[in-house]
Amino acid sequence: MELPIIVLAYAAALAVAVVTTAVFSGSIDRVLRRMIHDELVSAWSLFIKFALLVTTFTGGMPATDVGKYVGFVSPAVTPPIPGDGTMFVMKSVGAALLSASWFLLVFFAVTLTAGAAARLWGALRAKREEDARSAESDKKAESDKKGDLLAKAAAAQEKKAEEPVPEPPKRAEAEGHRPVEKEEPSRPLAREKHAARPKTTP
Repeated sequence: MELPIIVLAYAAALAVAVVTTAVFSGSIDRVLRRMIHDELVSAWSLFIKFALLVTTFTGGMPATDVGKYVGFVSPAVTPPIPGDGTMFVMKSVGAALLSASWFLLVFFAVTLTAGAAARLWGALRAKREEDARSAESDKKAESDKKGDLLAKAAAAQEKKAEEPVPEPPKRAEAEGHRPVEKEEPSRPLAREKHAARPKTTP
């Protein structure tokens, strides 16, 4: 029974998990700070690091060829030969590194995709807001222009109302001459004319 080989393999897998988590801890924190609000960064960072540690350790745990090292006697189990213990530990280390690489690949791929989508959405939102502001400014400029035109028209109308209205000219003055007053003949002259007229006999 070669129990120390199994313990050494598990210890190697745990060491790889701890070292991998420590190495990528800063990168995970920086990525999460750009993706998540400050109050949630610490919780998500702790969860991701724990998931990386567990995935790496369980991936490095030896799942095959364990029977030959615990004294399990079976025709299907071949007894260990010199050098199998070293290969067993190396396989555990390699499996742990493979699990860590896959976990980090998936994590960074997901965060990269989410970051690109967030940037695209932000650009579209900024463009939409800019178009809305431009349309609002154009509408405001048009409204101000209409207001200026109405103000000018009102000022012109008020100025016209303040001007004195000329009185209509009299008819005689309009025709260019004054009216001629008729002089009535004096009464004695009329009597003289009546006396001078000859009488007619029937």
